[in-house]
Amino acid sequence: MLITSDQKKRLDNWWNNGEQDRPIILCSCYKPDFAPLILKQNLDDYWNSPKAMVEREIQRIDNTLWFGEAVPYHYPEFGAAAMAIMMGADKEYIGTNSIWAIGNYTEPELIPEICLYTNADFYDLVWDTMKLSLDRSKNHHMLGMYCLGSPVDTLASLMGTENALLALATKPGKVKPILDDIFTCMARELERYINLIQQTGENYTTNWHGLYCSGKGIAIQEDSSCMLSKDMYETYCLPYVIALAEMQTHAFYHLDGPGALHHLDTILQIDAIKVVQWVPGAGHEDLSLWYDVIEAILNSGKSCFLYAKSKEIPEIVDAFGPDRLCFSVTDGTYENCCRLADRYQLEQLDTTKHYYAKSNELFNP
Repeated sequence: MLITSDQKKRLDNWWNNGEQDRPIILCSCYKPDFAPLILKQNLDDYWNSPKAMVEREIQRIDNTLWFGEAVPYHYPEFGAAAMAIMMGADKEYIGTNSIWAIGNYTEPELIPEICLYTNADFYDLVWDTMKLSLDRSKNHHMLGMYCLGSPVDTLASLMGTENALLALATKPGKVKPILDDIFTCMARELERYINLIQQTGENYTTNWHGLYCSGKGIAIQEDSSCMLSKDMYETYCLPYVIALAEMQTHAFYHLDGPGALHHLDTILQIDAIKVVQWVPGAGHEDLSLWYDVIEAILNSGKSCFLYAKSKEIPEIVDAFGPDRLCFSVTDGTYENCCRLADRYQLEQLDTTKHYYAKSNELFNP
């Protein structure tokens, strides 16, 4: 795995909510002379071949420049509803962008016993991909955990959102045991991932956010919370949020969209959560509109993770100072990355081609 002692020190400090001389910046771009990625697979092969998935990621990583605290990583993209598909929901390929679940249980009573192997082929596909990626990761990339979602989000994917919301309101006695069983599976999967990483002698976690974390730092999300009242959130989401946060060394909460903001005060009161990510959502991306949210997160003593355009970063640092801020740059062109590197004295990592060359036998027998 490629990470310098300075990068690790800065990230450890940020996860622990420390003071810092500059913000954490995750910035990456394709090399100016990058080779086009080779994507020969049809759609079925694209999503169902561990070898093809890992090949794509290695090509992407080897054609990328990494700046600041950005470290090469592979997030196994099986969609936010991966667990629901494992548990029996149908799936739909959204081109080459993602996989969506199609709820096929209209009532909670129709959901079969919660089990990660209801769709055993999909479960094996996810873990075969992760194992193959980890086998090829030494001195090359971090392996992230696939998206675990949340109990309520998984229920919504199994039943369809409207059916799930009606069940929460009208059949709490039927729904709560299902949510408990989903959470048990989530916790088991997190431990399986951590044990897999530790078998290599490494001690880190990462997720779709691409952040290196010493120890346990997997994203917690409750995307359905934008449709829940505070009371329903505290009944059906909060117990699992707290339990998952307390299982981790550095818990990261993904707060998604203006509709979820009425839960922010509750989240900020959870001591075990070290980081809050604010995502304004489509049509609201201008971070200057959300300084009050950023301020609330920082004033709570927690660290704040933001997706930001390169020009927004100095404006936010001028407003709040650098402490506990982390930016993942959304307009990572080569020119923008170089400008940020000059301004903030960022390290640059140029992954080499030798690894992919040595992998040709694996991918092109």
